Amino acid sequence: MQFPDFKRIVTSFADQSASADFDHGKLTMIVRDEIIEARIQQRPDGIRVESNGAVMSAEQWIREDLAKLPLLAERIYSLVSPPDSFVAPSGAFLDRIEKDPIGRGGNVANALEEMRRILDERPAGMTSVLYLTSEAGEGKTSLIEKVAVDQALSYKRKASKWLLLPVPLGGRPFLRFDDAVVAALSNTFRFPFLYYSAFLELVRLGALVPAFDGFEEMIVDTKSGDALSAFGNLVNELHSGGTLLVAARRAFFDLSFGAQTRLWDAVRRERDVALQRLSLNRWNRDVFLRYAEIRKVRNPRQLYEQAVARLTNKEHPVLTRAVLIKRLVDVAKESDDLTGFLARIGESQTDYFHDFVETIVEREVKVWKNTGGHSDHAWLLSLEEHHEMLSLLAYEMWLSSSEALGLDVVRLVLELFAEARAKPPTILRQVRDRIADHSLLRSVKTGGRALVSFDHEDFRAFYLGQALGRALAGEDSSTVKSILDMRTLTAPVISEAARYVVKDAQCERQDVLAYLQLLLEGTLPVSFSRENAGMLMLAIIHDTGEQHRIDDISFAIDALRERRLSNLKVSDCYFASTRLDHTELVDCSFVDCRFERLIVERTECVDNTKLVRCHVDSIALVEGENREDRQEYFTPSHIDRELERAGFTVVLENGESGEMAEVIENEEDLELTEKFLRMFLRSTSLSEPAIHTRLGTRSGHFLNNVLPALRQAKVIRIDGKPNIMRVRLVKSMTKVQSVLGKARGSFSRFVSLVEAA
Repeated sequence: MQFPDFKRIVTSFADQSASADFDHGKLTMIVRDEIIEARIQQRPDGIRVESNGAVMSAEQWIREDLAKLPLLAERIYSLVSPPDSFVAPSGAFLDRIEKDPIGRGGNVANALEEMRRILDERPAGMTSVLYLTSEAGEGKTSLIEKVAVDQALSYKRKASKWLLLPVPLGGRPFLRFDDAVVAALSNTFRFPFLYYSAFLELVRLGALVPAFDGFEEMIVDTKSGDALSAFGNLVNELHSGGTLLVAARRAFFDLSFGAQTRLWDAVRRERDVALQRLSLNRWNRDVFLRYAEIRKVRNPRQLYEQAVARLTNKEHPVLTRAVLIKRLVDVAKESDDLTGFLARIGESQTDYFHDFVETIVEREVKVWKNTGGHSDHAWLLSLEEHHEMLSLLAYEMWLSSSEALGLDVVRLVLELFAEARAKPPTILRQVRDRIADHSLLRSVKTGGRALVSFDHEDFRAFYLGQALGRALAGEDSSTVKSILDMRTLTAPVISEAARYVVKDAQCERQDVLAYLQLLLEGTLPVSFSRENAGMLMLAIIHDTGEQHRIDDISFAIDALRERRLSNLKVSDCYFASTRLDHTELVDCSFVDCRFERLIVERTECVDNTKLVRCHVDSIALVEGENREDRQEYFTPSHIDRELERAGFTVVLENGESGEMAEVIENEEDLELTEKFLRMFLRSTSLSEPAIHTRLGTRSGHFLNNVLPALRQAKVIRIDGKPNIMRVRLVKSMTKVQSVLGKARGSFSRFVSLVEAA
């Protein structure tokens, strides 16, 4: 470490930068109102610091004496609680673009060991961002907590020199990253010894790796771009150093090209940032058996085989999702007979989660016995009352944008619930005493304050969906609006709300759609309520043969994925990027609609479905598992051709069907440009060898003819010399993506438009 770096880092810890005095080898500064004194020596092996009679390297002194990381390691070790029966899942790893330009990735047998290896390997001269992805309930948070605790123990034993700091982001309104970090340090870990500037220096130094959990909620929920800008600001402040871990649902990486570009537009062009991705797999038979053995199930194989026989599918979520397997094992340990439990869950492939939750709550009803004296009922609450009570708690968490509620708030919610249900005080007292021990809830402590939260985010989403479904069934407009307007609803919330409405005998689908359309009158086109209502409408009419109509609605990402729709007319609507993965569209028509992007995966079934005067910005064809090699078309003739191949009937402006004939200049050059630009989603700068590998045999033509044109149009700049050059993007990726659509397949048109952008 050089002295200027040492001085900058040390000054970031001072209460005031002016209070840090470096005078003739002596350091005097005030940190948290405490005077720090040390002597500094410059030696051939680096700076040495003498403090309190001990001499150590500058890095060690900063970590241990100034930053007090041994104390933080102790706090992480004692306060973070990964599952006692943790089992490492398998996964797939996509390395930095310099190591894997094609983007094939590789399988990983042990995601725990791989994650520690990746975070321990910090390349100099760049900020390394590792994305940890999976579907909800598949173990991202548990893996982060396990690595954090293991790393803290390793640090305490002096076997490692860095710590993983969990920073939860999900379930709350947008916070700046400095607020989120300070909140985690002060409230969760009771560690008030770091200013944010000092935290950044420790990340750059490699002593801390922050793990931001729930990042995709910030991206989806913030239409203004503030969350994206905040992430860019964080990366910029690291000055091409340090490592970040970002945990997000897998769907985050299936966003449209345009949505992903906004993430990197906030990063300054001179920064060097590389992206890696570790994707967790769902559990398989081996992981299930290992987990059951750790939980001391008497006969794990028999349990698994019994579950497979009842569920009739080895890929059933109850056998592959960690959160559901945990509950299954809980029931197996409490009961010798799982037949009824499994039979109930296996009755429906679509409502399995509802049946799963209801079975757990039914068991809870019998546990909550009334011990308060005279009563006509042996149980405190009925099954329906349990559902309603938990729905109210989930709704309150949604309104307060919190994953947990204080006991005072919980008591207030319970009092309102008891009053509405005309429950006597004896029942209310017993419910308040037992609420924290509910099988779907858990008690947590933050900053010394007792809180109540759901045992898993999926249970909170389930009961928020119930709250929305109840409000729709009762036409409670204020509740419906408050839920729809807050932020983007997740798929589990939409699914349960739609299930509740469909199962309610008093609800007619057509009436609910009309009611939602009426509620949306006067709302802004970019409001959350329009997208949420649109997704809810599609879920309600999923797999029905009735005729329905939807007008002037915005649909969120992947709105049509895995939807079975028939006899549906959609007019004047906007669709964000959506996959047609296992989608069925029969006797449908889309009139005057705009599709940002359609991703065709050859698993769709489209029959007698028309696109009338619709505008499709682009169409992507995915063949096989490697999404990096998708073919994307912007030319109207190509788009229409691929739509016809997928089964659509394209009706043009003049009412005729068929492809539009258009002569496109340099079409191949634009396809190469689009593939080249996608490389910038994994790195802020590209080397010539990486470009050669990615573009294959066409790389020579691209480097000799296309790249100079992009440079002249000021899309990119080239640093260095041939063979060792680095290519950087100059134009905003958002603008470039917009121009790609407007170019309609012509590279010449793209160049002229992008110069003017």
